[in-house]
Amino acid sequence: MNNNFSLETLWKEVAFTPNKSQEQAIKHIEGALYLTAGPGSGKTRVLLWRTLNLIVFHEIKPDEILLTTFTEKAAHQLKEGLQSLLGLASNHTGKQYDLASMYIGTVHSACNRIIGDRRFFKNRSRNKPVKTIDQLEQYFFIKRHSIWNRLLLAGDIETIELNAYFQKKTPSFPNKHKAILECTALFNRFSEERLDIEDALNKTDEDDGLFAILKMYQEYRNILVEDTLFDQSDLSLIQDKALQVVDNFEGATKIFKYIIVDEYQDTNSIQEQLYFALAGNKNICVVGDDDQALYRFRGSTVENFVEFPTRVKQHLEVETTKIPLSINYRSRKKIVDFYSSFIKQEDWTKDGDVNSQYRVHDKGINAFSTDSGTSVISVQDDWIDQTAQFCKDLINNKTVSDANQIAFLFPSLTNTDAQRTIKALRDNGLNVYAPRAGRFLEGQEASELFGVFANIFGTPDVSEFSGFEFNKYKAWLKEINNTGKEIISQDSDLSKFVNHKRVELEKVTKDFEALLRVVEKNNWELDQEFDLNLMRRKLAEATNLSDGARNAILSPYLARIVNERFKEGSDQTPFKISQIINRATSLDWSILDLFYQLTGFTHFKHYFDLAQNEGNEAPICNLSKIVEYITKFMEIYSSILSASFLREDGFIRLFFSSYLYTIYRMGESDYENEDDPFPKGNIQVLTIHQSKGLEFPVVFMYPKRREFLEADKKEVIIRNLKEIEGEPLDKIGRFDLMRIFYVGLSRAEKLLILPKLKPVKARKGNCTISYINSTLESTGALDMQSYDASTLNINEFKESALSKPYSYTADYLAYDRCPRQYMIFRKYGFIPSRSQTMFFGSLVHNTIEDLHELLISKREQKA
Repeated sequence: MNNNFSLETLWKEVAFTPNKSQEQAIKHIEGALYLTAGPGSGKTRVLLWRTLNLIVFHEIKPDEILLTTFTEKAAHQLKEGLQSLLGLASNHTGKQYDLASMYIGTVHSACNRIIGDRRFFKNRSRNKPVKTIDQLEQYFFIKRHSIWNRLLLAGDIETIELNAYFQKKTPSFPNKHKAILECTALFNRFSEERLDIEDALNKTDEDDGLFAILKMYQEYRNILVEDTLFDQSDLSLIQDKALQVVDNFEGATKIFKYIIVDEYQDTNSIQEQLYFALAGNKNICVVGDDDQALYRFRGSTVENFVEFPTRVKQHLEVETTKIPLSINYRSRKKIVDFYSSFIKQEDWTKDGDVNSQYRVHDKGINAFSTDSGTSVISVQDDWIDQTAQFCKDLINNKTVSDANQIAFLFPSLTNTDAQRTIKALRDNGLNVYAPRAGRFLEGQEASELFGVFANIFGTPDVSEFSGFEFNKYKAWLKEINNTGKEIISQDSDLSKFVNHKRVELEKVTKDFEALLRVVEKNNWELDQEFDLNLMRRKLAEATNLSDGARNAILSPYLARIVNERFKEGSDQTPFKISQIINRATSLDWSILDLFYQLTGFTHFKHYFDLAQNEGNEAPICNLSKIVEYITKFMEIYSSILSASFLREDGFIRLFFSSYLYTIYRMGESDYENEDDPFPKGNIQVLTIHQSKGLEFPVVFMYPKRREFLEADKKEVIIRNLKEIEGEPLDKIGRFDLMRIFYVGLSRAEKLLILPKLKPVKARKGNCTISYINSTLESTGALDMQSYDASTLNINEFKESALSKPYSYTADYLAYDRCPRQYMIFRKYGFIPSRSQTMFFGSLVHNTIEDLHELLISKREQKA
């Protein structure tokens, strides 16, 4: 290695010049480090370079570093960025830096690794890693009839009583959906706080509804630890289990030499305990911004960050080095001045003491940009129409190079003004991507795709069900069925394909019935052990059995694996008759295969063409989301379409009446993937939560949301049970609302647009709209009608702080082999199906004749 090789060498290669605080943070090696990072302050670069410094220049092994962040997307970016920088270092050192053993990811992924990491166990024995179920999977798990009834029995309570407890009034009928959502959220908070259940029960009156919920939670924990039944756990319990592993192993504090935590303001109580338990050598670094703490509803505790130095002193008995990352590289000066002034209007002091506050008040954010030109404008009166026309002019005049450089941010997309804004933009001929504006399933791509599904599989009889929500869903089912029928009628090849799929479904169902008749005739039981010599021939001779099913039963491969299991001493359970019949009567395609097959037809292929040829990525991003939902269904229920699953409407009732209905009812606000793409060719309309971590040249933010007057009931319950202090319960609603708007305001790079709205009444002090309006006045913001948009200068290309590494085999060869396939799976994140590699290239480029044997043979006959 060159003796002159240093950090500065690499900085020069990538044209990175850190400011004084960034350099100090990157080169800080020993002791606790507290980085207060304002918006756009380059914290990601600091984390990457600090980690590189440890590995390359201080010879810290990657597996001695724990680096965590909040989302999977951020973790992926960190890993790719670090790989890229270490690749540059390898050019000088000749060393290869393998990150495979490094803990770099979300805290949940780190916890699961800890559970299965031999380093945390004596004699290198370990636990079996646990399958983590996400929020949606957890909902469906608890929703199971057997599980829900078991929980109700444990709590000696009825669903309607749970509704009354959370709603403060007795509803007219039980609502299982709402009860599950509320209980699940509270269960997760209990887990995150490591609640002592027995202690909590002793503190709670048996007549209180909370007592019943605590008993339900106790039973829920029992269910999840019954490994003979379930090998899975929710995210909150994974953290608890990981902390138990750490607490129970004497040498746990020596595993990692460095703990680095990004977005520390979003950590919860159990995560804080885990990090301190691992930081035995005191080298813990946290990065965050309490003004961007948005996830209290998920159990995050902003005090973890605000009080970090005090807590380090308490847990690790050392002082903390504090370095503020206070220079904003994202936004023009007046935008930085605006949101800095806005956040200070709320009273954050503890009893009026300016030196003791509920926020880190001495960050002193300053803009790197010296551009003092107009960058904040207001609009009033007919602000929706004015703003829509303004955006149209920006696009038509090429002020923005792509429509996705404009973002509209709302606290929620379900309010009337958000819907009116989206309509106005579209009425002006603008493409809009707004995945949270209403139900995703009611969108065009979802309605069309599931409409074709409905025409292939059929839909269940839902006439016996009623209620406001279900009636709306029934109307949607009817609508998509008609939509699918129309799409099929317009494409003769698609029509033939659909008919053939229906024939396949009918065939395996008839085969199943034929085999059942053999079982009944011979007085066998389906769960009886399969006797190859006695049963195979009788099953194969079933009346009207198809050749496919007969060949499957007589298959030499089947005979071999049955005999292997039957051998004396085999530790595998012998096959049952039901398993043999299911194998013989299963389709050779899944619903994910079906999705990819359908994308080969003209109607759906057009959406891929829009992304590749016309720059409109919204439809393909929606199709990617459909793939997520299909894949999730297969993970939760079954990836195989067997006749036993299909018969008596079993599959369609589960898929349409249960799974899709639940997603339809949930909407998108809580269950949408926070890592959704933001496609080109479309103005982005997002919730402020969804925009966190992003930046856009032009941002319109809607500063209105109901002023929260009371703390969430879950927060009150936790405070009482744990007897802990925190931000005042009567203020946390307003504090959180200020943080939401601060995040939205700080997304803007070049231009921030705000409507002047009429203030609403607030019980304590001014409302947030008043704060926005007064800041507009104090900063001298121009009215939109007085603003000259021609002065706006937006660079088309902005270099990312994270350069993405490309692999010759994974990227370049894949692109050379099939650009379309590369686009789908690498760029847009589609999930490959089981048989995708066998037919993908054909089905996205050619007609269905190239995909299916039946149509191929028919074409040859015509020739």
